Amino acid sequence: MVEEPRFFIDLDRFQKQNRDFKVFVRSRICPDCLERIGEEVEERRPAVDPQSGRVVFQTVKVRYGEDPFECFLTHCGRLDDFIPPNTPLLEAIFRVFLANGNRPLTLDEIRQELEVWPGVAEKVRALAPEALERIIRSDDYYGFAEVAPVEEGATAAG
Repeated sequence: MVEEPRFFIDLDRFQKQNRDFKVFVRSRICPDCLERIGEEVEERRPAVDPQSGRVVFQTVKVRYGEDPFECFLTHCGRLDDFIPPNTPLLEAIFRVFLANGNRPLTLDEIRQELEVWPGVAEKVRALAPEALERIIRSDDYYGFAEVAPVEEGATAAG
């Protein structure tokens, strides 16, 4: 069975091009979140309990905006104007990944996410699936990359 390709924003691409991802996304952060950047906040983060081996959540103090995806996932990406109607297609795709916390998506999932945004939906509907894939694969600005396929027989433990 052939697995559909899934894409994400590869932060290593920014690093290899000597670009700072946090600076790159800053202009997309809403004014409310920008005001809070650097503020100390508490977040619940998953961790493995060394005694039981179970996943537990720990409360840790972090600086707001330390993980820019968190801003988009919990606030900015939920705003009605996060992807304005006149947004170029690659920028709209980039914002979809910001809003979902950079969870890898198939081409069909990317298309579904874009179809809820007025102005962008029309652009996506006009594209053949192969064209959308070609656009994403040819990107060298937004850092899109395909998730490496998992080899048959490979396990998460290695």
